[in-house]
Amino acid sequence: LGLLAMITLALVYLFTRSRIRSIKEKEQLKTDFNKQLLSLEMKALRAQMNPHFIFNVMNAIQDFILKNDTKSAQKYLTKFARLVRMILDNSLESEVLLNDEIKANCLYVELEQQRFGGKFDFVLEVDEEIESLSLRIPPMLIQPFLENAIKHGIGHLETHGRLLLQVKIIGNDLHIVVEDNGVGRKAAMEWNIHNIRDHNSFGSVLSVKRVEVLNAIMHTNISLEISDLFHANGGAAGTRVSLLFSELVQEENI
Repeated sequence: LGLLAMITLALVYLFTRSRIRSIKEKEQLKTDFNKQLLSLEMKALRAQMNPHFIFNVMNAIQDFILKNDTKSAQKYLTKFARLVRMILDNSLESEVLLNDEIKANCLYVELEQQRFGGKFDFVLEVDEEIESLSLRIPPMLIQPFLENAIKHGIGHLETHGRLLLQVKIIGNDLHIVVEDNGVGRKAAMEWNIHNIRDHNSFGSVLSVKRVEVLNAIMHTNISLEISDLFHANGGAAGTRVSLLFSELVQEENI
């Protein structure tokens, strides 16, 4: 009886262990499959964003050519070539140096300033200590919000515009702010409704989705907040986009 009990316990143990191993293997396969799906989704989002961005710049070059402004077209094309090279260099990378991403975005804004004929000023505020850190962030995450601020916010202003790109470190967190003094999201939406030819802000929508995918697949802690700004009288004063990379500086120091 004792021997039979020991054999029974051993069989139960082996069966239980085998069952647990089988469940773990299935769960691991499911996890790997989900990661692959999320990875493919993120690549698809980036594939949609980059052509969207390049298409807008090519339209600007075409405008200069149609206006026979060869000097501006040549200057614009030279800057555009530099920017395309940066995009191509980073297109296969999941993360790029923050300093390189800032340079690429500044070059993009310079192109837009030229395209809009100096319609807006650009203010860049970067913490000095950032230059000494090799922080890395996903590429092409900031640019769609800059594009949205210029086209749908500042672009509809009758007065001079102002665009701010602020990059700062608070504690272990990296804060990136894109702020404009444009017409605001409500007015921009109404404009799009009455002007069918003007497309929606596709790039910024993709960026919102991309943040969700990045957090899921890379276990990052990136938060995104888009808020409307108002004057004291209640009128629209622009839009602010805040990207927060939690604990990024701590990871860098490690």
